[in-house]
Order: sequence, then C-alpha cells, then structure tokens
Amino acid sequence: MKIDSTLALGVERLARTAGRAILEVYATPFGVAAKADNSPVTLADQRAEAIILQGLASLTPGVPIVAEEAVATHGLPDLGKHSARFFQGGICEKFQFILDG
Repeated sequence: MKIDSTLALGVERLARTAGRAILEVYATPFGVAAKADNSPVTLADQRAEAIILQGLASLTPGVPIVAEEAVATHGLPDLGKHSARFFQGGICEKFQFILDG
C-alpha cells in the first residue's frame, strides 16, 4: 500500500467527520459503558469507529483493519500477509499505517 495525497486527504476527511460525530455526542448527556477489560466506551467511540471503518474500507479495500472497539468485541482480525490499518479512538482520532509487514 502506498500512502499518497489521495489517501492522506481521505484519512483527514474521515478524522474530521469522526470528530464531528464525537462532538455531537459530547454535546448531549451520554452514558459510559465498560468493555470486558473494564475500559470505558461511549456512543461517541462507537459512532466514530463506524465512520472510520467504513471510510477506510472504501479508501483501501482488502487491507485488514485493527480497530479498538471492534477488537474489544470480536478480537483481532486475520491479518494474513497484508499490511494492517490501525487506529485507536478518543477525542483525537489517530491513524497508523503499517507498510510491508
């Protein structure tokens, strides 16, 4: 996978869209649930991750994704011999791309 301006701009758009979704939830009274490991998860986390997962699947089809809330629920995906896309949630969405390995 090559990181080019199209991918970089797409990821920026996803981060901004996810950030807006987070702020929309934070503007309301919202609850905090606990994951199996007792770490917190909110509707904001879940909405942001859904936006990012759908967007990354479109930007880089066929590349496995390791995403915080999905891993907490379903475990790690089969990464095979592909590069992996990783992000973790929070008010600041972070993306890392693992290339060739």
